[in-house]
Amino acid sequence: MKNIVLVVLFGSFVQVQVSSCLCAEGNPQFKFSGGDQPIASFSVSQEVFCVGNCALFVDESESDIPIVEWEWTFQGGQATGETDQGISSQQNPEVCYETPGAYWAVLSVTDMNGVTSIPDSILILVDPCTGPLQVNFGVSDTSICAGDCIDFQNQSLGFQTNYTWIFGGINQTSSEENPAGICYNTPGTYDVTLIVENGIEAPNQLVKTDFIMVENCINPPVPMISVSQDTICIGQCVDFFDESTGLGSQFFQYEWLFDGAANGSEISTDADPEQICYETAGSFNVVLTVKRLSIPDSATQVFTNAVTVLDTLNCPNLSAISQDGPNKSLHVFPNPANESITIDLESYNTEAYSLAIYSIDGRLIHSLRENTNLIVLNLSDYSNGAYILNLLDNSGNPIAQSKLIIQ
Repeated sequence: MKNIVLVVLFGSFVQVQVSSCLCAEGNPQFKFSGGDQPIASFSVSQEVFCVGNCALFVDESESDIPIVEWEWTFQGGQATGETDQGISSQQNPEVCYETPGAYWAVLSVTDMNGVTSIPDSILILVDPCTGPLQVNFGVSDTSICAGDCIDFQNQSLGFQTNYTWIFGGINQTSSEENPAGICYNTPGTYDVTLIVENGIEAPNQLVKTDFIMVENCINPPVPMISVSQDTICIGQCVDFFDESTGLGSQFFQYEWLFDGAANGSEISTDADPEQICYETAGSFNVVLTVKRLSIPDSATQVFTNAVTVLDTLNCPNLSAISQDGPNKSLHVFPNPANESITIDLESYNTEAYSLAIYSIDGRLIHSLRENTNLIVLNLSDYSNGAYILNLLDNSGNPIAQSKLIIQ
């Protein structure tokens, strides 16, 4: 078995790599890759933890063009949502470990041109947690802005039953093993203490001095979007609008990634991309990265199921989402909802109307006719899922529509 890395210069950079080569002596199998290949990189919420726990792996890979494939290998682990053990194609998988040991986690990524990165790896230590106490802990971020909240992870080894966290400077404690959403509102540096007990040994504690640094940040960018129509038919197009906030928003630069969009519509650097078209049915995410070069900093947000595309069979039942449908959105809140919704009709200037509620596959679920500007609809008889609400005038013409999520 050989590991070979050879760098050759012929006026440009070329890297040749053989990783764990199980090949005949004198006949190695080389993998060639150019300098423009994506760079695989990731972090993990915990590198050391007790057996039976899970860790979140977060992709931090870089590429000049969008990355479209993630190939994870987890020795000894099972990724949530995956059927096969030890692998995942998710971007940010959660992985659980049921057997003590030391295991490598490996990530390779592939960009839109089919170029694959050199793998990145992190060693995960899964402890049986049956021996003497060894206290340790980590945190999702040690340098934050005032008002931010962070998550702490117990990384102690040995047999353990009880936890006491003391968050210095904010008068807050916790008895959870992994306290989440601990918020710091005032700039400064803060100590964190963890005391672990097991009822057998004396309590064991660890104090990390000046562990958290809180800064008075200048209005960081916060990606936000709106869409001209969130439910369409196959073959239709929509426009997206940047609604991001933050200091210097007039100088923002943008990177949009449209999951499921037709060829030529997948990416955009416009502030307000127009005519993003979809040719496949389904619900699709939109990713927006906002960059502020003057500071510099950036922020990325994934907008889950931002666009729902219905197949041709179901579209005829939904007149309000045809190309000739309304441009207005129906005012529905809360959305998503679970018990009831309020529908505000005051701005539509109609005294009589009918409201039709369709399932996402185009079946009429319920209709009603009212003469009031505010209606409260009980959702107790509705199953969880996505629905389309259409507001129609006296002639049956669509006035407004909205997608409703019941959960």
